[in-house]
Amino acid sequence: SATVTFSVPTNPETINVSLTLDYYGSENSYTGVLNGVNVFSGGPFSNGAQGSIVNNYHCLAPGCYSVTVNDLFGDGQSFTTGSYRIINQAGTVLFTNSGNWGGSQTHQVCVGGAIGGGGGGSGGGATPTPTPTPVSDTTAPTVTLTTPGSAVNLNSASSPTITLSATASDNVGVAKVEFYRGSTLITTDTAAPYTFSWNTSSVSEGLYPIKAKAYDAAGNSTFSSSVNLLIDRTPPAGSITSPAHLSALTGTSATLVAGATDSVGLAKVEFYRAGVLLGSDLTAPYQYVWDTAALPNGSHTISIKIFDTAGNFFTPSSVDLIKGSGASTGGVTTVYGGANLGCYTRTQITTFMLSLGCTASCNSTFDVNGDSRIDQLDLQEVLGGMCHE
Repeated sequence: SATVTFSVPTNPETINVSLTLDYYGSENSYTGVLNGVNVFSGGPFSNGAQGSIVNNYHCLAPGCYSVTVNDLFGDGQSFTTGSYRIINQAGTVLFTNSGNWGGSQTHQVCVGGAIGGGGGGSGGGATPTPTPTPVSDTTAPTVTLTTPGSAVNLNSASSPTITLSATASDNVGVAKVEFYRGSTLITTDTAAPYTFSWNTSSVSEGLYPIKAKAYDAAGNSTFSSSVNLLIDRTPPAGSITSPAHLSALTGTSATLVAGATDSVGLAKVEFYRAGVLLGSDLTAPYQYVWDTAALPNGSHTISIKIFDTAGNFFTPSSVDLIKGSGASTGGVTTVYGGANLGCYTRTQITTFMLSLGCTASCNSTFDVNGDSRIDQLDLQEVLGGMCHE
C-alpha cells in the first residue's frame, strides 16, 4: 500500500501565459515561482512559427507568483516581432510586452484574492504591495484583403480556384483571420501568412463581396474593405433579329438589330461584316446603323458577338444580306433576294450546281460566300451577278 497526502486549494484561479512567437521561438521560456518553488513553466517553443499564438493555461492556488519570461539571446521577441501576455481568469491582460524586451522580464501575478509582497524569513514578511492595475486590451486589430486586390470575374474559361490572402496586425497580437463571401464564412487561418486557396466550383453564380476579418486574443475584431467577386459561368444567348436572312439592302443605310439575354448581366453586342468589326452597342435595344452607301453590290455576311459582364461571349448564326439588282436581259430586270430567292428556283439552282460537279456532299469549292450553304447567293457569285433566264 502507499499513502499520498495532498491538498486542494480554495479559490483556485487559472491564468494564461499567451505568446505570439517571433522567428526564434526556441529562445523563449517562462517560469512561475511561489515562495522559492518553481510551480509552473513553459517553453522553449518552435522556430519558424512566427505569428503563431501559443496559449498556456495554469490552474493556481491563491498566492502571488513571480512570473519570469526569458529570452536566451537577450533581444526579447524582436526577430519578426513577437509578444507575450499574462491574462487572468476574467480575460483581463495583466502584463504584456513585445519586440525587444531584453533577456528577461519578471512580473508579480497575484491570484485567488492574494495581495502582493513576497514571503519573508523568520523575521517577518515584506511590506505588502497593492495588486497590479489590470491592463485592458481595447484596441482592435487592423486587416487588409490583399488578394484579390480588385474586382475579379470568374467565367466559363476561368479556373474555379482563386487565392484569398490578407495582412493583419495588432498592438498585442493577432489571434486569427477569417475570410467571408458576403456573410458566409469561407475559412479561418490562425497563423500568418493568412492565405487560402478557394475552389469556387460549388458556389452559385452571382455577385459577392469578399472581405477578411481579424481578431485579437481579447476578442476585438475588424473587417477589411470588400472586393467584388462575380461568378458567371453561363454564356449569353441571342440572335440577329433584323434584317432577316437574305433580305435586300436598299437605300444608303441599314439598321442591324440583335436580341440578347444573360443569367447575370450583359456587357455589349458587337456587329461584324465578313468578320470585320462594324461597331458595338452597350445597352438594349442592341443595334447598329450601317452605312451601306458605298457598299458594292452582292452578298454580305453579317454576324454578331454577345458579351456578358463576366467575359463570356456567344456568336450566333450569321445572316446574308444582298445589295443590288441583276443585269437586264431581254428587257427584264430581276432584283436578287426576291420572293422566289432570285432568278432561279431551287430546282434550277440544284441542277446548275450538279452540272458543276456539286453533289449532296458538296465541298467548299462551291460554297463561294463561306456560309456553309449552297444556294442562290453562291450561284450569283459564280455568274458574276448576271441574271439567268
